[in-house]
Amino acid sequence: FEVTGPVFIDFSPQAVPVGGKFLINGDALYEIESVLINGVSAEFDLYQPKIIVCTVPEGATSGTITITGPGGTVSSGIDLTIIQAPEVSGFAPTSGSAGTLVRVTGKELTFVKAVYIRDLETDFTIHSDTELDIVIPEGAKTGPITVATPGGVARTNDIFRVN
Repeated sequence: FEVTGPVFIDFSPQAVPVGGKFLINGDALYEIESVLINGVSAEFDLYQPKIIVCTVPEGATSGTITITGPGGTVSSGIDLTIIQAPEVSGFAPTSGSAGTLVRVTGKELTFVKAVYIRDLETDFTIHSDTELDIVIPEGAKTGPITVATPGGVARTNDIFRVN
């Protein structure tokens, strides 16, 4: 009697925040013993014999997904990206009127989904993981700048002064 090892086909989505869920598609997954994300153990549930639902644990970082079963260990061909909480370290200029272009700097800005000045949503353009631009909208009031990603929310310590 030969035990067949697990087969790793793919996973989705390819970017997930801590606490988020993703699916692994494969074959012979019914007796999986462990799922690791870049070496960190993840909770998982067998959804069907060919699908595992996993939860990204605290402390996980982007990297290879490895599944182990009685027939062996297999890894993903590409990395799972863990969406971390964003950080905002600054912005310039520090004041302006509607239409002013403001450069916001920080970390983990690649997955920003919304930006606010005080409580008013504004348009934004992501340039890199550490920089994005916003345009101060009509009706904006003096307040902090807030960025939101699937990984969390970050707010500036300083306020942008609307003239």
